[in-house]
Order: sequence, then C-alpha cells, then structure tokens
Amino acid sequence: MFKEIDEAYNFIGQEMYERLPEEWDVAFLEVNMDKVDVAISIGANYTLNNVVSVFDLDEKNGVINFSDVDEAFYALYKIMQKDEDDVPWNKARFEITSEGDFSI
Repeated sequence: MFKEIDEAYNFIGQEMYERLPEEWDVAFLEVNMDKVDVAISIGANYTLNNVVSVFDLDEKNGVINFSDVDEAFYALYKIMQKDEDDVPWNKARFEITSEGDFSI
C-alpha cells in the first residue's frame, strides 16, 4: 500500500487531521510496535488550550470509518528496515499542529 516514507507520513498526517475535532492546537500519535503486522498500539491525543483530550482514529465526522494508520506504521517499519534482523524502531511519536507543522 505504501512504498515510500513520504507517502506513509502524508497519509498519517492526513488521517490525523481528518479525524480531529474542529478546534485543536496540537495533535499527536504515540505508537508502540509490539509485533510487526500483528500488534500495534496507538494513542491518539490532542490539546486545546493546554487541555489534553483523546480522539478516535476510527471515527470520521461522528461515523465509524476504520483508518489504515496502522498499515502505514507497518509500512514505515518495513521501509526503514535495512535487513531482516534490523529493528529500526519499536515506538514513535507523530505530532501535527493546527498551523500544519508535522514532526516525528
């Protein structure tokens, strides 16, 4: 599904943006890769006026709409893996601001 790092990053950022409420300051995903292609945990939070709240990656405009963000993380892991024994990372934090800045 994702062949390049930028493609996966753009997808993750867009999915976050589309699932956030109308007003927010900073949003972040905290990802823990437990087992590639099997188990991943993603904490989705945002701040508004310094108050941290949770948002649902599987809900869009109040309707259940399952996201493929986990697939993007699996793809990132595989793209960054230099060989089969290499473990590039097992956790990450992705952050976007309401001004459009994106950081990892």
